[in-house]
This record gives sequence, C-alpha cells and structure tokens, in this order.
Amino acid sequence: MGDARPGMPARLRYSIAVGHLLEHLFRSSLPPVFLLLRPEFNLSYTQLGILGSALSFSAGLLQPLSGYLSDRLGFRVVWISGMTVLSVTMFLSGLAPAFAWLIAFQLLAGFGSSTFHPATYGMVARLSPRATMGKNLAFHTFSGFAGTSLSFAVIGPLSAVAGWRTSLWIISLVGIAYSFYIW
Repeated sequence: MGDARPGMPARLRYSIAVGHLLEHLFRSSLPPVFLLLRPEFNLSYTQLGILGSALSFSAGLLQPLSGYLSDRLGFRVVWISGMTVLSVTMFLSGLAPAFAWLIAFQLLAGFGSSTFHPATYGMVARLSPRATMGKNLAFHTFSGFAGTSLSFAVIGPLSAVAGWRTSLWIISLVGIAYSFYIW
C-alpha cells in the first residue's frame, strides 16, 4: 500500500527545526548564568535547583493540555502561540527584579514550551510520508538537542560580554522574530 502524502516541504521542515532549536535554547538558557544569578539574587543552591526546574515542571504538567489544544485548534496555531509566549516570558525573565519574579516568569515560559512538542511532532508525523518519517523525526529531534547544546556556547559567552539580562533579551528577540516569520 502506498502513502498518498506528498512529503514535507523542506522550508517547513527547516522552519520547525529552527523552532525546536530555539525552544531548547530557551529552556536551557538559565543554567549557563547560574553563577551570575547566585550573587545578584543571593540564591542558595536549592533555589538555583528550583529555578532550573520551574520551566520543565510547568511544561511537563501542561503537555496533555497542549496536545489536546493542538488537536482541537490546529498544530500551527498552538506552535506559533507557544513560541510567542516562550519568547516574551524569556524577555520578561531578563527584567526580573527578584527571585520570585524569575520563578513566575519561568513557570509561564513552561506554558509556551509545553506547546512545542505536541504541535511540532504532530505536524512532522502528519506531513511526512512513511518512507521518510523516521528521517524527518530524527532531524527534528536532533535540532532540539542542538539547541540545548548551544545554550552554554551562546548564553555563557554572551552573558560574559553583555550580562545575563541582555543575553536573555537578545535570544528572546530572535524568538519573537521567528514567531513573526512562521506566522
């Protein structure tokens, strides 16, 4: 039996991959600056651990809701909305005047992050012919790991030069520009 799906357009495959890279870059952006956050907010290692977990905690809890919304509203709407929320909340994290604000913004960032995997894996699976689904899903997964890896290579040096707040603002502006691009 043949697969009637024509194939995933390359532009869409690369657009989704860039988004996955950015999503993982954002979700991994605070650990590279923990050494700068600790004295500025007088944080204990326990507080740094809580801060590092906040985004993943809320993203994990909201995955089922994001999957439901992806099915009901459409993958694209949820994907773009999530990337926008994630980008804006990361920008706001750079404005945080206190630890409690950082936690709040990271919890909200988790909402944006939670939308990405249900929406984009659904899109990749739906648009990929059976013959290339594995390759497309592997490329998509690779881009997420690349974003996590780049967080230390990008955020660390950028923070050393411009400060942790500016580094968050810069990557956030890239994410906002990306949201407009995929719109």
